[in-house]
Amino acid sequence: MPLVPIPYVHVGIGALLTIVSLPLCFKLVPKNNFYGIRIPKAFISDANWYAINCFGGVVLTLGGLFLMLFGYLTWDSAPSPNDPMAVIDMVAPLPVLALAIVIILVYARTLPEK
Repeated sequence: MPLVPIPYVHVGIGALLTIVSLPLCFKLVPKNNFYGIRIPKAFISDANWYAINCFGGVVLTLGGLFLMLFGYLTWDSAPSPNDPMAVIDMVAPLPVLALAIVIILVYARTLPEK
């Protein structure tokens, strides 16, 4: 079975991340235990929930758009999936997600405790 080209994976992950983040941006997701930015600070109040999830949705949407753009721009220059250097390209989404999480956690620290 042939492997999926790496840029397809980047574009796919970016598109999925963007799609699942948009409802958060528009404050369409009420407080729940399954979907959204579920950190302890978000459950303190409805105001914190919507603030953190809206901000997080924007950050994750931007991260998803970045991954789609990255996949598009590297379409022709990406190594084949069988190339050992492809590992670097395969983990490219991880730093984007890690940075998004850090930015969201830093923002959450600015919100009230009550």
